Amino acid sequence: MHSDILGWAAAALMVATFSCREARLLRPLAAATNIAFIGYGLMAGLAPVLALHLLLLPINLWRWAQACDVGAKKVGEIAERGSRVFCTFALASLPLLTGCGGGGDEQAPAAPPAASSPTSPPTAPPAAPPTAPSAH
Repeated sequence: MHSDILGWAAAALMVATFSCREARLLRPLAAATNIAFIGYGLMAGLAPVLALHLLLLPINLWRWAQACDVGAKKVGEIAERGSRVFCTFALASLPLLTGCGGGGDEQAPAAPPAASSPTSPPTAPPAAPPTAPSAH
């Protein structure tokens, strides 16, 4: 899948999330949005997008469980399992984030050829050796 398609789908989910009135509907949409943006961040190499949605996903899952009025013990169990999955995923994604400048595939322009510096004298071509006069 092309990263732009996933990015636009994630953006559409974000708009749907902001249009929700009920937390029971908002939080699953927000979690789906986070998952879509995590995929987009990975595919497009956008570290800030990836980091933000890796941080927001467990928060949205936690609030979703609270909105569904799951008992405190059950929320604790879900959080414990979720934190293990989140930590595993976050640790697995660290190599992707190292050395990442935050996105874009642009390369630095090539340096122009080195010119002689103004402090060094110009280089002259080597002189030809003198020739002896011929005796005609």
